[in-house]
Amino acid sequence: MSTYREIIGKKIKKVSSDPSSGLDGQMWYNSTTGNLRGLAISQAWSSSSPLITARGRNQGAGTQTAGLSFGGMNPPTLYANTEEYNGTGWTTGGALPTTIFDHAGDGTQTAAFSAGGQPTDPGSATTATCSYNGTSWTSLPALSTARKKITGLGASSTAALVFGGQIEPPGASTNASEEYSGSSWTTGGTLNSVRSKSAGAGTQTAGLGFGGYMPSSGPGSPGKLANTETYDGTSWSEVNDMNTARDGLGGFGTQTSALGAGGNSGSQSTATETWDGTNWTTSPATLGTATVSMSSAGTTSEGWIAGGYNPPGATGANTEEYNSSLNVIIAGAWASGGNLNTARYENGGTGSQTAGLTSGGGEPSYSNKTEEYDGSSWSNVTAYPISTRGMGAAGTQTSALFWGGDSPPGATITTTNEYDGSSWTSGGALTYDITTGGTGGTGTQTAGLMIAGYHKPENTAVAYVQEYNGSAWSANPNAYPTATFSVVQTGTATAALAAGGETPAPATPTNSFEYDGTSFSAGGALIEATVNAGAGGIQTDAITMGKSNNSRPTAVQGYNGTSFSTRPSISLGRAQMASGKNASPAATAWFAGGYTTTVVANTEEFTGETTAGNIKNFSTS
Repeated sequence: MSTYREIIGKKIKKVSSDPSSGLDGQMWYNSTTGNLRGLAISQAWSSSSPLITARGRNQGAGTQTAGLSFGGMNPPTLYANTEEYNGTGWTTGGALPTTIFDHAGDGTQTAAFSAGGQPTDPGSATTATCSYNGTSWTSLPALSTARKKITGLGASSTAALVFGGQIEPPGASTNASEEYSGSSWTTGGTLNSVRSKSAGAGTQTAGLGFGGYMPSSGPGSPGKLANTETYDGTSWSEVNDMNTARDGLGGFGTQTSALGAGGNSGSQSTATETWDGTNWTTSPATLGTATVSMSSAGTTSEGWIAGGYNPPGATGANTEEYNSSLNVIIAGAWASGGNLNTARYENGGTGSQTAGLTSGGGEPSYSNKTEEYDGSSWSNVTAYPISTRGMGAAGTQTSALFWGGDSPPGATITTTNEYDGSSWTSGGALTYDITTGGTGGTGTQTAGLMIAGYHKPENTAVAYVQEYNGSAWSANPNAYPTATFSVVQTGTATAALAAGGETPAPATPTNSFEYDGTSFSAGGALIEATVNAGAGGIQTDAITMGKSNNSRPTAVQGYNGTSFSTRPSISLGRAQMASGKNASPAATAWFAGGYTTTVVANTEEFTGETTAGNIKNFSTS
């Protein structure tokens, strides 16, 4: 018998504690616990950032880090929307030529195809097909037969295969296939089972079809299918069935290594099965939410599903990622933190998730209360010198800068105050007396930055840019591109990000701008207009949460230095809250207080996605 050292080339080490990570095949003996330990393969689904638009009966393509979801419906609304996935969140892509659902699709993020489906509801199936180049969709030659609830697979938009589905009249399913070579569709092999709403994996010459629904028409007994068939580019062959018959399931992978998940097996399912080229095996991984008729794509080591219908029939925007690896993926998520001692909104905020600071705000009356956060609870500390709200803030818990705002009877002020962790001292006065709207300001106590704002008594938005050097404010002659207030701001005084706001009220732009310490340049557009929002992170890794006074969704947007994409949602939508801004990295962002339909004291904390080795005990016998 071969020894571990002969197979792996290393001996089993004796350690008193487990390593923080390990390598494939590595094992060790933990002398403290008396266990032989090592890394084992983990199969698991984890939550990710939601789609921008909730929908089901959509299609997917690509990989876990370069995905595509397109079309679909959320009754009675039909969509032509395309969304692109970067492994972290979704951003807007080019729209399909028309609304479509129950269509076929596959390929890559830069070479995907859509074929067939139903463009209107009620309505008939279509023969229309199109391809996506990473930016826009282009019409392709039509299918020979119009059909919906059709399945597609293929490595690209020029080597596609579609099969099954329903043709007109409604309910008449088919076992026909069609292949696309890059110039035209031609008849392919005939399935052994008539089916619709099935899943597929693989390529045009090495395909796999599984699950689905067989109506009363056609050969065989009607009902949900467990049947699996392989395609060699010419003909379909029956192989071993899935363990559970189902339709409307997600699927991805190759002909010899595939995965099927969710779907309807009589009720909406969370079950996952993996295919090894011969047999299906029920996986220990289950979806977090039972889902049917969703988009999906990926490989059997890394894949995803997005959208679909969740019990009891609600349309979802949720995204889940599948990983089969030596690591356990811990999804990024928001969690409740300790409540403020005093509920308030338009409070200034700065500092980190474990050393936060907030002051002022409205209760709804003007406040001067200051609180410090230690990562679990807020404590009242020395009050701000004046009662005010809508102030700007920057710095850390022990070296903070707060300024401006308005105070009774509503006049804006030029006051600046510095905080050293125990007391407040006066700083240099603002050049312009403006309020930030509760979101403005970033930087440090010795290099503060305030972008745009609101000026009273004229009640107008301004484009002023003011900078603080530790003792005095100065106006930058390069003004913000547009007079705006309640602008989201984060980053540093020489590498800042500003986005959204109101200009003029109640218009809410989606613009973002990057600041280099001298001038502004255009950044990526927000997914949706944002005003009175919290923020965290740096110019190339930022996060913003919350929306406007009239609409307070739970949506969160992240910025990677180029574009905005979705992030995990907050639990309570709100506006005008304190947040850490640049002192709190995007992966550890926080916010506290704010306004829903009333003033709130809630704190929420973000933890970005992390990975850890899947360490298991092994038998020594």
